[in-house]
Amino acid sequence: MQELTLRRSTFESLRPPAVTPLVLLAIPAVPVLAAWAGYEGHWSSTATGLAALIPLWALIIPAVVWVNRVYGVWLGFFAVVALPQLGHMGEHIGQMVQIHWLGAAPPKAHGAVGALDIEWVHFLWNFWVLLGVGILLMHFRTNPWLWASAAIGAWHFAEHVVIMIAFWNTGKPGDPGLLAKGGDIGGGVNLIRPDLHFIYNLIMTVPLMIAFVWQIRRAREERFGRSARAA
Repeated sequence: MQELTLRRSTFESLRPPAVTPLVLLAIPAVPVLAAWAGYEGHWSSTATGLAALIPLWALIIPAVVWVNRVYGVWLGFFAVVALPQLGHMGEHIGQMVQIHWLGAAPPKAHGAVGALDIEWVHFLWNFWVLLGVGILLMHFRTNPWLWASAAIGAWHFAEHVVIMIAFWNTGKPGDPGLLAKGGDIGGGVNLIRPDLHFIYNLIMTVPLMIAFVWQIRRAREERFGRSARAA
């Protein structure tokens, strides 16, 4: 029993700052702060983007490497999907800050990384996240939160398919899609596109992160169980 306790204590001590709850909160906070400071300070889009991306990836990369090293390739891939999406969620929060707190007109509110606020990037990013979640479901079939994230992500991607078709046909960005104000389904709901897609990302990212933490906890329990049986 003493040996098992020692092994568990040693394993706990291996957990680096990269995966603490505080740093997981910092991942979305970085683009929010950059979006706020950049807009208020009239920074260039390059300066604002670098202020977000450099610290963001300095947080994400060590976390991905550590998860892969400790828990293996599947949970490492889970981190590759979930943690950048958490940062992307921060971009949408930053956009909300710019519109609803700082008074920016929606077409001028580009979050922290304005150079990537284009239809192609939105389409490809949502395709990647949905594809990543689909690949994860091939291995983590019993994770209920992952299924929830997949369902919401599929609808969100459908919105971006409609938006991309409109963009291809007109060459003009900013189409409301299916449900934003002025959208194809009954004129949409009374939400502008940035607000609606903030909600989409929120209700997709929250279950994705819960799924990630849930799967890590299961992996830890299985690891400790094997250690107990071996002892």
